[in-house]
Order: sequence, then structure tokens, then C-alpha cells
Amino acid sequence: MKCVAGDTAEPLTRLPSVRISRREIVKRPDASIQFEQDGTLLKAVAIRRRGRAPVIGVVQRTLWALGVVVAMYQVRSAGDGLVERMVLERQDGGAIEGSLSAQARAAILPLALELSE
Repeated sequence: MKCVAGDTAEPLTRLPSVRISRREIVKRPDASIQFEQDGTLLKAVAIRRRGRAPVIGVVQRTLWALGVVVAMYQVRSAGDGLVERMVLERQDGGAIEGSLSAQARAAILPLALELSE
């Protein structure tokens, strides 16, 4: 397609938008925390740690104070530890985005790393 000055055809601007999922991973020898996001929305967190003590209790209480609840929880054994996956949402059912997303990640990260020591 040839574009001429004054031509109103803009083929590149008519493409459908595409959402890109992003995963942020923090790793240590004894722990790995993976935040699952869809664009700017925080969807879930997966925490892999050595040991058999789950972190759901302390994470859930901390998130509750921010107005975030664990909508779904899965746990499985992984070698010498556990992998816990928590799907998150706001208490009112809305999406976790913007500053709330940053606050939730900032609250989860030290708890998961601290409890793995």
C-alpha cells in the first residue's frame, strides 16, 4: 500500500491492541517469589520456599490490611519445600492496579523472604 500526502489511510493505527502478561521474579537460594501481572494489574503471586511451613496466614493478614484478599489458594510439595500460589483481588472484587499493586508487592516480598530464613 502506497501512502500519499493527504491520504487518510492509517493501517498501523487500526491494529487491535494486545495485552502483554508480565512476570516479575525475585530469587534467592532458599526462596523464589513470582508476581504475575497482566499489564499493570497484579493477578497472582507464587512463592517457593524451603521448609514445610506455609506463608499464607501471615500474607493473608497483611494483604487484608491493604484491602486485598486471596481469592484462590493452591499449595504443592516441591522437593525440600512448598510452592504456594495465591490469586489476589480487592475486597470489593475490583482489580489490583497502580499504587495498590505496588503496596501489595512491597508487603509480600519481605514476608516471603523473611519467613524462609
